[in-house]
Amino acid sequence: MLSKTLRLKSVRYPILGALLVLLIFSAYALQGQYELRKIAPHIQGSFVAVDIASDSSFRGALSKKPVADVFQGRTVIGFGEANHGTKEFRQAFSLLAKELVSQGRINVIVLAERQFADSWKLNRFVLDPTFEYRPFLYDADYDDLALWLREYNKGKAAEDKVFLMGGDVAYPNEAASNALEYCHRNGIELPPATTQVLQAMTGLAANMVDKYSKINPLDSVLSHVAQLQQSVRDHVNSRQGLSLQDRWYVQSINTLGSAIRFHYAGDANLNNSRDSVMFDNLLWVIQQKPDAKILTFAHNAHIEKEEGLSKTANLPRLGWLLSEHFGKRYMTIATEVEGGEEWAGGMATIKVAQARDKLGNIIGKSVSQNSGLLLLNTAPLREFFNEKHSTSFGGNSRIAHNAKASFYYPVKNYAKAYDAIFWVRSSTPKFPQTGHVYNLVADFSKERDPSFFGKADSLDFLVELNSKTLGDNGSWDDLPSLIIIIFDEKKNLLAFHKKPLTESTFAGKFDLPSNADVVMTFISGKKTESMVLKHFAVNGDLLNREVRFVGYHYSERVRDDASIEVTLDTRLN
Repeated sequence: MLSKTLRLKSVRYPILGALLVLLIFSAYALQGQYELRKIAPHIQGSFVAVDIASDSSFRGALSKKPVADVFQGRTVIGFGEANHGTKEFRQAFSLLAKELVSQGRINVIVLAERQFADSWKLNRFVLDPTFEYRPFLYDADYDDLALWLREYNKGKAAEDKVFLMGGDVAYPNEAASNALEYCHRNGIELPPATTQVLQAMTGLAANMVDKYSKINPLDSVLSHVAQLQQSVRDHVNSRQGLSLQDRWYVQSINTLGSAIRFHYAGDANLNNSRDSVMFDNLLWVIQQKPDAKILTFAHNAHIEKEEGLSKTANLPRLGWLLSEHFGKRYMTIATEVEGGEEWAGGMATIKVAQARDKLGNIIGKSVSQNSGLLLLNTAPLREFFNEKHSTSFGGNSRIAHNAKASFYYPVKNYAKAYDAIFWVRSSTPKFPQTGHVYNLVADFSKERDPSFFGKADSLDFLVELNSKTLGDNGSWDDLPSLIIIIFDEKKNLLAFHKKPLTESTFAGKFDLPSNADVVMTFISGKKTESMVLKHFAVNGDLLNREVRFVGYHYSERVRDDASIEVTLDTRLN
């Protein structure tokens, strides 16, 4: 009898537990439906449809008084993207930028996550109709915006022209290149060791700086940067009236140390230095153009006015700094999506994550349109959006985990962080256009490869390859290059060589110092449609089957004859 009772209890308790869980979930769902029915009319009342398939889509929206009032009196407008892989967000930003320029509401466009150091070329392209430079190969939205601005600026007085620039400091390459050019043009003599460090930073492809940083100590590199910056300051103080390009160079030299720390410190300190420099670069452009009215574009996390969704709550964001500096003259527009697909890192795509409390889903259930601007301009909306919810957030880092969908991120105080939300019902993946670089790497250390160092006191290279430059405006700098970096046992830089491979065959000899301990060699290229490395040998040893491939947006294939084919992915958009 006792045994039977125990069996009944053992069956009854799991059933009761399951019923309890079911009741909890049912109550949770009913609560969600109640909240949605309560907030939906307010969302509908503040939602302004924007059809991004139309070039004039934002003209109608900006003509409506509630929207016009939100944009009125702003010095800086931040337009975000929930992830870096949604085509519709880029389209909306480009269309909004054109309309705001046409209406005279902005005269500076800052792509906050594009490099500042080399964007003087981008800015000159839109200011000077005689300057030939293709700023955004394979990016239709940015290409179109740059070409449109170039045409808009034609015939206008200098003070009436619109700037287009980057604001980021993520890579040191271009800033180091600016430093070398500035010093050369102005007769500034640097210590040989400082020049070598700058040459190494200039020559390294963006995705190889991390490897270099593991060999050359941070303190040593920063000491050379400090010498450079002091020499440049002395020169600037002795001059009057620098050109805009030179002022741009000097500003990028000032940020070079932050760019280098980016690679040494890792993600823990990444956003602190990046966002602070983005902010400094925006203040710099206001110094160059005192009447500046700025539209800036970056991830939602960068532009928020206060902590709304930031994963790095203790690190100041660009938007926090802008809000503190400009107060109510700073406006923010977040972006959000209900469903579809997005970029997932590399050349992969991934489904947009779903959640009942995700803001993109709540908006989607409240409106019938496919895209538009939701103003967070009423008390009920602000109260609702300041409660705890979730939002679409990135997704490119999830591909390493073989995830089936991107992830959403908890948010709070959303209406304090943003003034409006640009929302789309379904997203299309867009592959970011930064980092068109590839490297074929072979490195040697005296400890691991003693025979390599014992053969000779020089490095004899033989390289045979064929390459096709991307587009029809390939420059000398876009050609594949042979790069050689040599360190001693204490990780001091002994030599740096960069040889552009202008011909299909290259044979050259480079000294190998007797105290050399590490040698890094690689074939590096960018803006290349395709490249076939037929022969890569050092001191008679063929390295084709030993090199490692590192590339962004490129694929590699080793052929039967040991030649290596590198091809740009044609899905870039």
